[in-house]
Amino acid sequence: MPLLKLYKFSPTHTPKIVILVPTRELVVQVVEEVEKLTKYMSVRTLGIYGGVNINTQKTAVYQGIDILVGTPGRTMDLALDNVIRFDETSKLVIDEFDEMLNLGFRAQLTSVLAMMRPKRQNILFSATMTDEVDAVLNDFFDFPEEVSLAASGTPLENITQITYAVPNFNTKINLLKHLLTNNEDMSRVLIFVNNKRYPTCYTRA
Repeated sequence: MPLLKLYKFSPTHTPKIVILVPTRELVVQVVEEVEKLTKYMSVRTLGIYGGVNINTQKTAVYQGIDILVGTPGRTMDLALDNVIRFDETSKLVIDEFDEMLNLGFRAQLTSVLAMMRPKRQNILFSATMTDEVDAVLNDFFDFPEEVSLAASGTPLENITQITYAVPNFNTKINLLKHLLTNNEDMSRVLIFVNNKRYPTCYTRA
């Protein structure tokens, strides 16, 4: 919202604001939110990502962009083809910076950063400040200021951690079902899994 408040209309067709996110799903989500916020503004927003026809996206780019939301790979591809230019880009936002590096997007990120004009405002969001994150900051940003909610690795207060040793996956599911059904303390629960293929677990209403 602050970026949109500072936004000034320009008749050029290249993006003034670039937002990079790690996944296609986040591109779609961010574009939807930007379009809601700019409903009464003269702003053209475009989302680009891999897995779809690049020529269709090239056509959309040629129609003009004010705010570009994209994944690092597809943004780099279109920039290398000289379809996207960053001559007018004054604001760069990178979300989930550490996750992008974990996913192996460092080469794409650094390529895009190298193509941009040096004078711009950069806003980076990262859950953790790793050595790799610091290395990219040192290479491409001048005098960055860090705003931290908490030091990396700081344990949350008032949290009790409990471990259950289970021999196999089925036992894990049965234990989870038992805890959700019988433990009254578990009224609001977050369950983290490593992929989307886990079977549906029973939960208490």
